[in-house]
Amino acid sequence: DSGCCAAAAAGTPSLPLYNSSRTLEGWIKTTNGGEEYVAGYGSSTTNEGFTVATEPNNVIVSGYSDDLSFTTTITLDNGSWHFIVVTTNGTTATVYVDGTSLGAQTFPTPLDTVPAAQGLVIGMGAQSCCGYFNGNLADVGVFPSVLSASQVSAQYTASGVSGSRKHHPTGGRS
Repeated sequence: DSGCCAAAAAGTPSLPLYNSSRTLEGWIKTTNGGEEYVAGYGSSTTNEGFTVATEPNNVIVSGYSDDLSFTTTITLDNGSWHFIVVTTNGTTATVYVDGTSLGAQTFPTPLDTVPAAQGLVIGMGAQSCCGYFNGNLADVGVFPSVLSASQVSAQYTASGVSGSRKHHPTGGRS
């Protein structure tokens, strides 16, 4: 995959809005050293969107001028699959990489994600903001609740992906 394209969710899915609880998760694989947008929705107007992005050593949770940065314990641009999960109750966010929590942080102001015509966009930020993901994405999803640490860990464990096995998270070979 050349990272050329992004996708929008079909139809009009119901996405968690305003300051409601949510989890956004997905598998990433990249060797690009820049900022890579996993998925987002809402408006790119100040404080009205919700986007998750990665950098080689950070996961960024963006409310558009209401941003949090979580330092990773591993490098994310190493060409291996990594499971990125962001949970939020609307005021705090917790980030997980490969089933391990990077901790929780509080947003400067509560999320206020508004509905937008484009819905969920995968491989870019809200309203096609900020470029495309350069690499591979798989199994990106949004839940209207905060997944627990044990649920996130169970998902990662069930994938069969580990440091010694570099299989595609949906079953294929990388």
